[in-house]
Amino acid sequence: MNNTNNKDVTVYQLYQEISAGGVPIIVEDGVPKFVAIDRVMIKDTSLPKGHQEPGESLQQTAIREVEEETGFKAKPVEYLGEFTYEVKNEVHKKITMVTVHWFLMMVESGKAREANDETKQVRLIPLDSDLSILTYENHRMFVEKAREVISKHLPT
Repeated sequence: MNNTNNKDVTVYQLYQEISAGGVPIIVEDGVPKFVAIDRVMIKDTSLPKGHQEPGESLQQTAIREVEEETGFKAKPVEYLGEFTYEVKNEVHKKITMVTVHWFLMMVESGKAREANDETKQVRLIPLDSDLSILTYENHRMFVEKAREVISKHLPT
């Protein structure tokens, strides 16, 4: 987690943004897989997440973002934690501290969405796979946390 204590508040305006996302799990032929997306503009492979809308709970944000970005309707079953990072905009002299709240989510319905302007591809990756496919270390960290708690949420 980044520390805002060393930010030059005489030059930059500081903002905070709240987001939520998930490690959506789908079970195919007894194999738990997590859902990840390849994004068009950022050219990364990441977990689905996005900005909280006014009046939304964190769970509602995660549900909406997962469905919008992947096509899957998923239910949050466990809170995995939060991660904060900063986005610095030199042109506007603005630093936004983004805190993302992550949930383990179980896919209930839907199918992988077609490519669009935001999502190039939806991937279903076996949960026990090498996680280097994910661009961000903090996303790998939350998939690892999902691995630790998933057994109590899988059908027996």
